[in-house]
Amino acid sequence: MSKGLTGAKPLSLASEESEDMRNVKTIREFGMLWDESEALVSDFSAAWCGPCKKLEPVLKSLEEANPGVVFAKVDVDELTALSRSLRIQYVPTVFLVKRRRLVYRIVGHEIREYLSAHVKELVAE
Repeated sequence: MSKGLTGAKPLSLASEESEDMRNVKTIREFGMLWDESEALVSDFSAAWCGPCKKLEPVLKSLEEANPGVVFAKVDVDELTALSRSLRIQYVPTVFLVKRRRLVYRIVGHEIREYLSAHVKELVAE
């Protein structure tokens, strides 16, 4: 088994935020989500980004329709080191991760159908 992103002992996924998109505050928290989530959708965005705000209701709808998927939001201005290490150059960027493997990297906000189809793939099998 690989160490994942952090190599640190993971924290528990149990959280009061489990029903809402998690706002990731630390690199360690992101690493824990990456390492422990069976399926993860991670939205890299910024508070000043208009297209990111347009994507929020799409992600919220997908989150409600896919309870087996963990949804997380990373503010690229708050976690600049993480954003740089993952080569996030444009926002919004959405990562779809299955069993610690990046399956899709999607850039842009006009991706509703594309994103929806690929989130369904994460929970299939």
